[in-house]
Amino acid sequence: MAVPDVWVICCPKRADRARRNELREFLRWLLGKHSQIELGGPSAARQLRRRTGWCWAIKPTLGPVDTRHRVVLVDGNPIGSWCLLIAVTEDLQVLAWQWCSTESSAAWTALLARIPASEVVVCDGGSGFASAARFCWPDTKTQLCEFHVHINVRRHLTRHPRTQAG
Repeated sequence: MAVPDVWVICCPKRADRARRNELREFLRWLLGKHSQIELGGPSAARQLRRRTGWCWAIKPTLGPVDTRHRVVLVDGNPIGSWCLLIAVTEDLQVLAWQWCSTESSAAWTALLARIPASEVVVCDGGSGFASAARFCWPDTKTQLCEFHVHINVRRHLTRHPRTQAG
């Protein structure tokens, strides 16, 4: 349904709605599978960059974590030459993240210090986490992720074991 001309005259453009739509357009391109040119050709790509250039300056932040969660899952993911440490709830709600050069005890401590201690933390058993957990969350039980346990067992036994134990 077309918007009547009277509506356009009465209701001028709102900057906040325009920004919201530009951000949505930017995220659709950023998280989508199409290039800027595929979205409408070279001139449309230039227009997209001009309209949404401000979106690159947005710095994502998370508020403070006040709620104590029963289970917290943590993992470190290498991204290029950096590492992203992330803590999430059972429902995969992001609690906090920490950029670092390696999964060190100091980096894990910086992450865990921003989150209230949980009853159980599920981790991959990577380097530095155990000492950081003992320091920040001394009463929290640590459990290895089932996937990482499987990977560790496969690494030690291999797919074609040659020993009796294997």
